Amino acid sequence: MRTQKEIERDLMALRQEENDLNARTFNETIAPYLRRIVGKTFAYRSNCYSCAKPDERWDVFRRILSAEIHDGCAYLVALECSTDFRGKVQIVLDSHYVFRNNQMPNVFGDGWTPCRVVEFKKAYVKCLREIATPNLICRKLWDDV
Repeated sequence: MRTQKEIERDLMALRQEENDLNARTFNETIAPYLRRIVGKTFAYRSNCYSCAKPDERWDVFRRILSAEIHDGCAYLVALECSTDFRGKVQIVLDSHYVFRNNQMPNVFGDGWTPCRVVEFKKAYVKCLREIATPNLICRKLWDDV
């Protein structure tokens, strides 16, 4: 009969083997994908707060700026922008942690799809213009009065 110490030692060896296999899989399959998406743009279509009305939806755009890849994990840095139906403008520099294959094939979650760089740039410039001269939010504020 095996002792508890022997079983624990075997379990630790198996966990280490599993970790090595996961890291190798990450480095061979996921890391190349993450390197390829640097500079790519993505869109989350038809975002909403409560989805009460069809005209209360907007798109959120994201561009991957960099990927710092380690053994079995990675950090992605992304620029995100959106203007919601109320005129709220968001420009966010965000980071995303990717650990092994827990978030593949869609790194950001369901709903994000690739989009053209031109579409991202138009949305980004629109956000910057809205910050410089807040027309949409001013219209919404005055409409409520």
